[in-house]
Amino acid sequence: MEQSLNIVGETLETSVAKEDLLEIVGELSDYTIEQLMNVGENIPIISHLVKGIKATQAIRDAIFLEKVVVFLQTIGKTPNDKRQQMIAKIQSDEKYRTKFGKFSIKALDRYDDEQKAKYLAMAAQYLAREEITFDFYQRFSHIIDSLTVADLESLTDKTFLNFGRNTFYAFESLGLISITLKLPTESDRKLAWKQDPNIIQVSHRRLTDWGDTVKSILLSLPVPGKI
Repeated sequence: MEQSLNIVGETLETSVAKEDLLEIVGELSDYTIEQLMNVGENIPIISHLVKGIKATQAIRDAIFLEKVVVFLQTIGKTPNDKRQQMIAKIQSDEKYRTKFGKFSIKALDRYDDEQKAKYLAMAAQYLAREEITFDFYQRFSHIIDSLTVADLESLTDKTFLNFGRNTFYAFESLGLISITLKLPTESDRKLAWKQDPNIIQVSHRRLTDWGDTVKSILLSLPVPGKI
């Protein structure tokens, strides 16, 4: 099993590093297995997965392939030299036992929505530009795996501080938001006097550095700092 994962991971890396990746997969939509077989001649990971689907006709394999295609379409928008440098840098770093391809394949397999595959590829774009570290790429993957797509969309909303309690707890447990309790100012008292005239403390919510970075990636905005 581990050897198989290594092979698939390496196949993904080879595909990500293809010079004409976006040209090949960029226009794919509502594709058939036959179309993917033709594309697969140039994209190793697609070829590998299509052969598996042809052999088993498994729905799960087909869904997984959809996520891989979305991932490739998104990361393909990054210049090829950046993609190649990213993979080479991680491969040569002995700190990482699990390399980019293997880690990404395992993450894509877990995701319950192909939108998350797009989000992971967006993070890979930042990784390729050296705006985030591979450590944070892995953390980002865990975060989007732990939340629903609706939760992730609410994080990007300008009024994110008004989301429900359960959503807030989910964000807080993942280190995206912090809350502090402070003595109320006169302004706080005036705002709260109808609901609680005897208010003794107020809570202040804010995005953490992780939260800021995740939100920036989801919105394709510059990250506040390399993390």
